[in-house]
Amino acid sequence: MANTALVQAKIDPKLKREAEKRFNLFGLDSATAIRMFFSKVVQTNRIPFMVGFDTPSEENDSSYETSPEEDAHDARVAEQAHAEYQAGGKKSRPIRELLKETGLS
Repeated sequence: MANTALVQAKIDPKLKREAEKRFNLFGLDSATAIRMFFSKVVQTNRIPFMVGFDTPSEENDSSYETSPEEDAHDARVAEQAHAEYQAGGKKSRPIRELLKETGLS
């Protein structure tokens, strides 16, 4: 990414730490997670989660489905993020093992 733009946001330190714990489980850093979020917004023309005041019901919470193209794009982004993570000399492990180790399960 030779041509990049800087994105800055003020985030509660505890929220940042907790989010980064989860990103790390997937081999992501914050910048990669933010790039994935931005890519999904551009790809779908919507926020990739429900935004609103009503509590979602089981019916409308599970009604969100992605197209095969969206799923393929997400898989490519995840594979790229994983490759970047491993290129930095880091190794990934099964998610269940990481969740138990971090106490997030």
